[in-house]
Amino acid sequence: MSHQDWVKPYTRSLGFQLGGDSSEGEGREGDLLVLLNAYSEPITYRLPDGSHADWMVLLNTASTTKIHHDRRAEAVLECIVQPHSLVVLAQTSAARGKSRDKDPDQ
Repeated sequence: MSHQDWVKPYTRSLGFQLGGDSSEGEGREGDLLVLLNAYSEPITYRLPDGSHADWMVLLNTASTTKIHHDRRAEAVLECIVQPHSLVVLAQTSAARGKSRDKDPDQ
């Protein structure tokens, strides 16, 4: 990102990935993906390409229901983050390729 990107007054979102253990070979067990939305509308984030892993929602501040940590979003390509909220995803295992593009509230 350039300096111009950081000073735009309408930019209200940020996403970053924290690397986990890559000793297992393919995939990176334990990576965390943090998605923040300070904007007044939902924002769709495209998840990192080539991750070949399932993502588990650890935290979703917009969710009104309890998060079940055994639920995984398999082979998700996008994540919708609601206004003024935060979603934290953990990369868990090799993808099974069954579903795509899920909302973390589902």
